[in-house]
Amino acid sequence: MENIRIDHLNFSVNDFQESLEFYNKVFGFELVESGYGTNKAKWGILKSGECMLAISEQKKRVQYEGPKYHKLNHMAFRLTDEELFAQKVKEYKLKTSYNSPVNYPFSNSWYVTDPSGNSIEVVFWQDDVVRFPENQITRF
Repeated sequence: MENIRIDHLNFSVNDFQESLEFYNKVFGFELVESGYGTNKAKWGILKSGECMLAISEQKKRVQYEGPKYHKLNHMAFRLTDEELFAQKVKEYKLKTSYNSPVNYPFSNSWYVTDPSGNSIEVVFWQDDVVRFPENQITRF
């Protein structure tokens, strides 16, 4: 099988314009396609490099009854300039969590929240190389 790559992430936001501005100024995403859904909700495809996000405006969050559903815990962006990102955290007063940045053996991660409350991990790998400590897998 060929390498699998994520094409895009799709999630709902409280305010389309506010979210568009957030992802543009913090991560450099540009709007490349937009429209209105069947419920007249604004939607758009945002692109930065080869990474794409699909966002749709949902004024009210739908609460599903019945079985409990899993949810997306967070999404993660891989960046290379941690100093520039740290400046953006201060400049835009981004809400962080987990005492960000968190130092892992071969990477640092910042955990921030977008205007709709979606959690984003921003990962900086040492020398931009993905690696993990040997023998660190828990056997179940």
